[in-house]
Amino acid sequence: MNARPIVNFMVALIIAWGAHAQPSIPDPFFQGTFEEAAEHARENYRLHLVFLDSGDPRQQGAARRLWSNRTLGQWIQWHAVLSRVSLQEQPELFEAFEVPLQEKGWYPRARLVVVILRDGKNEGIVPWFWERPGLRPWEPEPERKQIKGPEVLFQANMALEQLAAKIPAWFAHHERLNPPPPAPPRVWFSRIEDANASICNGPAEGQSVLSMLVEARAQVSRGELHEATGTYTWLWEHMDDNRPWLKTLRRTIVAAEMADLAFKRTGSRARFVAIRDDHVARDAWADLPEQLDRYIMDEVVGEIEQSVMELAYAILDEDEGSLIPYHQRAGLELIIASSPVLGRSSDTTEQERRIASLRKPIGRPKQSLATDEEWSHLVELRRQLLVLEVCRLHIEHLRKRSDTQAMRTAEVIVDPDTDGSARLALAAMAWATGLADTRHIAWTKEAIALGADDAGLLHLLEPPAPALPSP
Repeated sequence: MNARPIVNFMVALIIAWGAHAQPSIPDPFFQGTFEEAAEHARENYRLHLVFLDSGDPRQQGAARRLWSNRTLGQWIQWHAVLSRVSLQEQPELFEAFEVPLQEKGWYPRARLVVVILRDGKNEGIVPWFWERPGLRPWEPEPERKQIKGPEVLFQANMALEQLAAKIPAWFAHHERLNPPPPAPPRVWFSRIEDANASICNGPAEGQSVLSMLVEARAQVSRGELHEATGTYTWLWEHMDDNRPWLKTLRRTIVAAEMADLAFKRTGSRARFVAIRDDHVARDAWADLPEQLDRYIMDEVVGEIEQSVMELAYAILDEDEGSLIPYHQRAGLELIIASSPVLGRSSDTTEQERRIASLRKPIGRPKQSLATDEEWSHLVELRRQLLVLEVCRLHIEHLRKRSDTQAMRTAEVIVDPDTDGSARLALAAMAWATGLADTRHIAWTKEAIALGADDAGLLHLLEPPAPALPSP
């Protein structure tokens, strides 16, 4: 895969707007007095980071940028307590830090300084060295030379690692009291009945998962939008459970119909916004395919600008972008190059270009810093996007009655298909768009012969047997 994002609609938006776009990031500062912060850090075996705020307006832009770095903020929430000591509001405390720092060459009135404490003892100072080419030490540092999030993160984490070696007992307490933060529990909205949607428990006995899509469409046709919203909620949450080949149908046809329903009814949109927000809440713990679902939900609720802000911050922000590992950056670039998924132009040349790009092997071997599991998520995302793009182009050719091109496109994923999943993905998309024919029936039978669960698709594809004539 080419590491450079491919220029398309989404990339153009990110480049044009991304430099000024940043998602909302929680305030990392401790809500309490300095003494309370120090006590909280001591009791919980955390580092105590102290930001010396001189109040100089020439430093405020750099300070805002420093403390709005999301990765640094997440690290602080896990490992440390952050205090702001203001020269204007706490002059005596500020000067208590300032005097010994000045003796060692640090001038907190001239540049941003962060002191790293443990139980009141100094474990480090950021910046770790004083550099002032052409400047007197008391003169304010140009904003571009001020410390940034990655530097504070690096130095604070190094202090923590040094404590692990020097004072293992303290570090053992730190790990016990500050385990990795767990992911928020997922909310299953299909189990919730409210003004926005009804409860949906899935297919009844004798029904298949695909029959739920038939039912959702029928509910919309009958004007039962409250019930349809519940059914579509279930489809989004459970359609591809144990049947990964249904991911493509869920992310395209089902998602597009959800977007139509959200446009028609305020309550439906409110339900889908809640689902999207639940995805966002678990973003830090999500693998790459799950992150793709989050961005598709932005499209469902008509807030693609949220995707633009998030992707622009993760990739284009000078500080945050330097912290993102290669496998994560490569995955986000794949998502950008494939977005938007809904409401996309039917330009077959553009779709063919996407497919050609996705067929190329990932440009770099697995990096040592990425676990096998993390790298597998990148490979799996690429595979899922390839299947999605091939299915879309296959359907587009069928719509235009270009049968030869449709079959040639399908060969890209059918030829290497060893478990029947690609055949079923193609056939399900054709069925859902009313374009299925005998070839899709044949693919479904081949998939079943390979051991795949077709979720009742063959029954929906095959025409009913003609009635026997009366004797």
